Amino acid sequence: MKKASVIILLMLSAIGVQPGVHGNEIPKERLALVKTFPEDGLPTKAVPWIDVDSKGNIYAVGNREHSIFKFSREGKQLLTFGGWGQGPGELQWPADISIDKDLDQVFIMDNIGISIYDSDGRYINRIRTFIPPLSLCAIHNGVALLQPAQDRNEMINFYNKEGQPVSSFGEKYQVNYSLSKEIQPNFLDRLANMGKIVSDGEYIYYVSDVFGEIQVFDFSGKLVRRKKITGIRNLEKLTRDYERLFFKEGIKKNKDGTITTREVFNDSYLAGPDIFLLMRGQVEDGPNEILFLSKDNLELRGRYALPEGISARHLCVIKTAGENEVLFLVAFRDQVNEINSIGIFKKEVSK
Repeated sequence: MKKASVIILLMLSAIGVQPGVHGNEIPKERLALVKTFPEDGLPTKAVPWIDVDSKGNIYAVGNREHSIFKFSREGKQLLTFGGWGQGPGELQWPADISIDKDLDQVFIMDNIGISIYDSDGRYINRIRTFIPPLSLCAIHNGVALLQPAQDRNEMINFYNKEGQPVSSFGEKYQVNYSLSKEIQPNFLDRLANMGKIVSDGEYIYYVSDVFGEIQVFDFSGKLVRRKKITGIRNLEKLTRDYERLFFKEGIKKNKDGTITTREVFNDSYLAGPDIFLLMRGQVEDGPNEILFLSKDNLELRGRYALPEGISARHLCVIKTAGENEVLFLVAFRDQVNEINSIGIFKKEVSK
């Protein structure tokens, strides 16, 4: 028996696999918390969606406050705008943000549509949306919206800043409605196609939060690349399980009538040559992780683990000019102090 064990170890060593490591999984590096602001917690009852402008200012969406909070990179609160209402510049339950960094214009998604502001919080325009979007991405003097619906195959719609539709593209995941009879088809479409849209100005990237897949489109709407994310065993298994539920077995309601959403990612962000994905802690049964993939070939390049005690929900990434350093801005719930915060994290230096 000993001889057999030695032979197996030698074989594993020869092909580059170490005992206790699953295949060629990329090892995790750790992120250290550099700064949290505000020190006494954000003035938001829910963890906010966040984005940054070209100057490094940070914007946080207060969903229950119906307001947008602007901070400097140092954490000083600079501005609050929005407020409850249906009039120009007012908001109702805002739920996502995207900043056009060429013009520093702020696009906010709420129950009415997409409101556009300048960097000083002055209202510019509103785009009415009759299909509730799941995600938005401000780019090319317009905005791309993820809007799956029962009566159409396309899931992404692109509008100019005047609110006029320009194009529709991207085939949604085709769910067999008869498998999930307890759930309305429109809601089932939203469950299956939950995800995030990001763009580098040349391509639009759709990240499926449910099936762990990335689709890449040019601005004519042509699909140029499509790939499942591989390299993390638990993630691959979970997305296969979800595919089986949605396409073979059907989704059912819980005993209390609620429906469990099944995302593997909480957020996505594109910076430089990489796409960054905020993976839910439940996937790996531990703290949240940030994955990064090459936007060119969609191959997994690395993994960062956030500290324990942080329930991370939203992500931004800043690559510092002149310094070969990446800063991660993460909106999270501090489970120890029970406050919502924005933290600046960077790669932990080995001692």
